[in-house]
Amino acid sequence: KPPPPPPPLLTSDLRPLIFHARDDVSSLETDTPQARKEGWDRIQLFALFFQPGGVDIVPWGDALPQMATSQMKDLGWNGLFPFAWRPKSGPHPPGKSHYSESIAKLSSVKGVFCPPVLQKLIFDREPQRVLAWADEVSKWDFQRVIPAHLKRDIACSPRQFREAFRFLEDPRGNYPCNLEAPPLCGDARFLEDVSESLVGLGSVGGPDAGVEALRAQRRLASGAGKAPPSRGGDGWGLFRN
Repeated sequence: KPPPPPPPLLTSDLRPLIFHARDDVSSLETDTPQARKEGWDRIQLFALFFQPGGVDIVPWGDALPQMATSQMKDLGWNGLFPFAWRPKSGPHPPGKSHYSESIAKLSSVKGVFCPPVLQKLIFDREPQRVLAWADEVSKWDFQRVIPAHLKRDIACSPRQFREAFRFLEDPRGNYPCNLEAPPLCGDARFLEDVSESLVGLGSVGGPDAGVEALRAQRRLASGAGKAPPSRGGDGWGLFRN
C-alpha cells in the first residue's frame, strides 16, 4: 500500500520528486508540498507498472530535440523527458484514465497485494506452485509483514497474505489490486505487452491458460473488455502501450 507522501529518504535530495512532478519537458516546477506529492505519486506508478496508463510516450525523434527546450536540466538526464502526463480533463485513450485515479485506487487497498510485475510476468506462469507456497506461508502465525516495496512493516494476517494471491484463482476480482478492472487495467497494459513480446521472442513461456481464462472473466465483469487491446500506440524499444 502506498505510504503517505513522500518518504523522508527522498527529501534529502528533492531532484527526483521535482523531476517527476513535471507534466512534460517544458514544465517548470518549484518545491512545494503539492509538487512533492505529485512527484511521489508518479514515482510509485512508474515503479509498479514501468509505463503507467496516465502517461503518453514521446517518440525518441521528438524527445531528443526537445532536450534543448528544457528549463530544468539541473534535475538530470540533460533535459531528457520522453513522456508527458495527460491532464485530468484528457483526452484519454480508451481504457486509460488520469494517474490520480490509479493512486486513489491503490491507496484504498486494504491489506496487501502482489506487485503488478509479479502478477503479469512471473506468478501467472506456474500458478499451482505459487498457490501451494502461499498456502504454506499462510499457515504460519504472524501479525505483520515487511514488504519489498512501498509501505514497510505493515499489519497483515495470514488470511490477508493469502488473499493477495487470489488473482490466480478468482474469476470475479474480489481481492486487492484487480488489474483487470478500471483504472488499473489501463496501467497494466504495458506489462501485458512486455509479456506478449517476450513470449513472441521465445524468451519466456506464456501465462497459464487457466489464469488467462480467469482474467478474461474479470475483464468482462468489470467492463474492461474481452481481452487486452491489440498492440499499438507509443512505447519504448520493442514494447508498445
